Amino acid sequence: MAPDYVQQLSNGLYLGSDGNFLPDAPQGVPVIESTKFEFPVDPSKVKDTLKSIKEGIEDVTNDPDTVEFLATLGIEGELLDALRDFGNVAGTLAKFVPYVQAAYSLLDFFGLLGKKGAVEPAL
Repeated sequence: MAPDYVQQLSNGLYLGSDGNFLPDAPQGVPVIESTKFEFPVDPSKVKDTLKSIKEGIEDVTNDPDTVEFLATLGIEGELLDALRDFGNVAGTLAKFVPYVQAAYSLLDFFGLLGKKGAVEPAL
């Protein structure tokens, strides 16, 4: 059975009145548009950049010659570990970039972002 209405969360993701997530809005079912939140840049480029940062740091910290050069600059021990941790954080953030827009829409839909700009469900 089709939901009574669907809430658009982001491109290609909808939340039906029955609580199910849907990849498309069913034919003939009213769609509640979300408050538009978009990254100021293309999300895929953000994701690619974060992945590149992670891979670049891994390459640098796994190359003995580069690690030796960094040591001459005073980047060793805990500083090198912090650099590795930064790369790992960038890689983790890259996994979540596609979901930020959907999460924002859900928070806005349920009024958790405050009254200004909150979307009221049409019940």
